[in-house]
Amino acid sequence: MKIELRDITQKYGDKIAVNNVSFSIDDGELVALLGPSGCGKTTLLRTIAGMIPLFKGAIYLNGVNISVWPAQRRNTAMVFQNYALFPHMTVEENIAYGLRVKKIKKNVQRQKVEEILSKVRLEGYNKRKIYELSGGEQQRVALARALVIEPGVLLFDEPLSNLDEKLRVSMRREIRKIQQEYGITSIYVTHDQEEAMSIADRIVIMKDGLLQQMGSPREIYFHPANTFVADFMGVANIIEPGEIRINRDHQLVFKIFGNTYAIPSNNYQEKGNLKGKIMFRPEDVELKENGECRGVVRWYENLGATGRVAIDCQGISLIAEIFNRYGNIREYCFGEEVRFTIIPDAFHLLAE
Repeated sequence: MKIELRDITQKYGDKIAVNNVSFSIDDGELVALLGPSGCGKTTLLRTIAGMIPLFKGAIYLNGVNISVWPAQRRNTAMVFQNYALFPHMTVEENIAYGLRVKKIKKNVQRQKVEEILSKVRLEGYNKRKIYELSGGEQQRVALARALVIEPGVLLFDEPLSNLDEKLRVSMRREIRKIQQEYGITSIYVTHDQEEAMSIADRIVIMKDGLLQQMGSPREIYFHPANTFVADFMGVANIIEPGEIRINRDHQLVFKIFGNTYAIPSNNYQEKGNLKGKIMFRPEDVELKENGECRGVVRWYENLGATGRVAIDCQGISLIAEIFNRYGNIREYCFGEEVRFTIIPDAFHLLAE
């Protein structure tokens, strides 16, 4: 089922929670809504579900305007952060609840419940009480309850935030696997960048109710639209080089750390000098003895598989990330002089 949002605006009193947001989601696609707390992502999700009346704009499902439809008519299902399971019911009663509301025959209910229990790896849990389940098992029941009614769109509201780290990782893989098996269009709200990167086909980045960028995880990470996206998605080195110009070969030319670099202009048409910031990721900084740049170590963190080194170079701070390999772990000390190279293809011009 394809979803299209056109100029969605939501307000709480005088406060604008979602500000003129538009984007579309293809059939079978999983899109993550990502941003800090209060950015409007959950409000947008609940607007799509019909839980909040639409203030302005329009929502289309497969080309049909459903903006004024009640929630029960929208063919969506929500998986909540706190699971929202009925504690007095058994696992099978919780899962079958939506089928009972739809007045599906009991023998069909039992068949569908058995099928979905198998999908979420909870065979034999039919008669268990909710309080007898672990957090991960409760989340599987919540997922099964949403899937069993065969919705056109599946909505996730931070479904893994109450689980510990290892369980979150395994559950997000399971959610992604089931979503792909069913080919169901899904919207997944999270504030966790790694979770969004690992689970989504595309990511929508929001800030203060505004859509900042929409793209694949790779596009968002390596080609952020602006400084906020660059900084929000992992660790970024963001440098103001001063003058940026386009040369005759249609390259962006700039100078940082005493060196001049030229990168593809990405179709910038402006003539003369440009304003902007240059971004590159810590993993694209190579520490080596013959590097063209010199700097001084300000701090070092050993993170296990990787290490991070903060370097001061001509009064500009940057971070390098190195890979630790067994028997080849290099520790860096405060005040130590190092040389480094930045992979030229890693540079990206931020619009603001």
